[in-house]
Amino acid sequence: MNKSGVWADTPQRLLTMAVGLPIILGIVFVGTPLSTIAVIIVSSIAVYELYHISHLGRKWLWLFLTGAVIYIIFPMTLLVLIRNSDKGLSWTLLLLITNWTTDSMALVGGRMFGKRKLAPRISSGKTWEGAEVGFISGCCAGWLIGVIAILPTIIVLIAPPVVAIMTILGDLLESRIKRGFKVKDASHLLPGHGGFLDRLDGLLLALPVFFVIISL
Repeated sequence: MNKSGVWADTPQRLLTMAVGLPIILGIVFVGTPLSTIAVIIVSSIAVYELYHISHLGRKWLWLFLTGAVIYIIFPMTLLVLIRNSDKGLSWTLLLLITNWTTDSMALVGGRMFGKRKLAPRISSGKTWEGAEVGFISGCCAGWLIGVIAILPTIIVLIAPPVVAIMTILGDLLESRIKRGFKVKDASHLLPGHGGFLDRLDGLLLALPVFFVIISL
């Protein structure tokens, strides 16, 4: 694919972000019960997407449910606990903005500078250059939020790099799952982005580690 071709989905991506981002931020700022309800809805959609792409029959339903609880429901429950905690709004914004920035800039960096494949057997599109751009951008965004929100210095220094790394690894993990089931996207509910699971992948892996860090 030529350089112009890799940017073909950009209008769809930007439109989805323009519509979705204000909604998500509004829900985060309002907090519970709206944020809790939103997490339940998004988690349910992600679980359905995982079930849909897995093609597992009723015989293996117990195995799917176990995996869904560990992979999706448990981390998303932690997101509710984080938002409802002391300084929950600030912690949630630091987490989400670090995650979003890492994910978005890894894509942009990979498309602009990508040459060395990060994990060719898992995803042919991900590159070391993209991961590096995403990591640095995510860290800077997280540190900025931490400083603005006057959060504890040590945690602010540690959390963004960890979230950025886990975001990249989470993206790779979901790519491996989709590759195993021979699908490109979890669904087509979010134009240009795939499905809800495609947008949550990095967050799902980052959430448990972030929760431990801010609980210390």
